Amino acid sequence: MLKIYTIIPTILLAFLSYRAHADNKTIPQQQTLNSKTSLQENPYDSKKDQELKQLADGFLNEEKYSEAEEHYLQLLQLRRERLGLKHDLVGEALNDLAGIHVDLNNLGQAYLLYLEVIEIWSKTRGPDHPSLFAPLMNADGTCYRIEKYSQCEKYLKQALPIGIKKLGPQDPLIGQVYNNLGVLNLTYKKYSEAEDYLKKALEIYKNSQGKNHSSVGGVLYSLGRVYQDAKKYELARKHYKKALKIQKRIFGKHHSKVENTLDSLMYLYQKMGKETQAKRIEKELQKIWEAR
Repeated sequence: MLKIYTIIPTILLAFLSYRAHADNKTIPQQQTLNSKTSLQENPYDSKKDQELKQLADGFLNEEKYSEAEEHYLQLLQLRRERLGLKHDLVGEALNDLAGIHVDLNNLGQAYLLYLEVIEIWSKTRGPDHPSLFAPLMNADGTCYRIEKYSQCEKYLKQALPIGIKKLGPQDPLIGQVYNNLGVLNLTYKKYSEAEDYLKKALEIYKNSQGKNHSSVGGVLYSLGRVYQDAKKYELARKHYKKALKIQKRIFGKHHSKVENTLDSLMYLYQKMGKETQAKRIEKELQKIWEAR
């Protein structure tokens, strides 16, 4: 079952983070546990495994995260003890635990767990397996939020060809990869690279979701930030205005996304020396603040 998370980075816009379960959940009948013990000598308790998994999934669906975590940890321990530390199903249990830590906003812990998932599945399934797309994107999203920016790019660049092969070049999630690469390059003040990636994301989002979709508004805002920081003020203004039109229509005029874009636009007008326009935006912001 695919679950989608939306987490808002403090700098720009949302990244998609989602949990993907193992493609093959069949428990092998023969696998070496260590140099002395095998599953043939110690049959794996698949019934206990299934019971723990069902209980954990049930608690998760009910948003009882503590109970879900407890049962996923029991499942992880069972699989590690009987299947080995690097078994494919151990990776699945780690992936489930990472998703819970995302739900609980324990992003540092989630990041470390996703790295374990990537390591295990890269060995058991191969480094280009389609199922790696999800944990790679999640590793990028969590490491960005905990400000480990130097690590993010490698996950995105590994995820991109896997995602294109898995989903096709025009899938919205491929747009998200390009979007995240653009945001990351903006963080590093690499404006040309950021612009190129964000334009690719914008094209994909327009083609796949429509020109007035919220994702289009998000990328337009990000491009506005790129142009503003690169001192291309007129281009920044045009992109902020386009983003604002979409955001107001979708979210309403008092939404935090509208507030953020208005705030950026006010600052831009101040930089351009257009005080009249800046004061008009400030009044609009005050109405948002008063409405809360």
